[in-house]
Amino acid sequence: GLHSDESTFPEFHYSAVLYLSTQGDDFEGGTFSWSDPPEAAPPEGQPRRHVEPLRSGRRFAVPSFFTTLPGGPPAEATVPTEPRAVADELWRTLLAPQTAADPKEFFLKWHGLLAPGHA
Repeated sequence: GLHSDESTFPEFHYSAVLYLSTQGDDFEGGTFSWSDPPEAAPPEGQPRRHVEPLRSGRRFAVPSFFTTLPGGPPAEATVPTEPRAVADELWRTLLAPQTAADPKEFFLKWHGLLAPGHA
């Protein structure tokens, strides 16, 4: 079926993807399509694909989700201020998450981690 961020997490009103690699330079394949035109529909019984498989290389992307709801991160989402602790938190929650909860924690803290003092 179709995917919608708000149907999964009602607090996410906008999403964006930051691409950190370039198709043709860093990887081959991996074409991302926002919607499937009728002529691109898969054969009967096969799943719809919105990202083609990679043929070679690595494709790096950072998904981001934003809200229009007032308020900031919950009180339990403590944002570190020491530069080394910020770097460690970014590594753990964004670049090398160990659990499914780590990316969601990044989304709750992203502004404080990337723009400290400007919350």
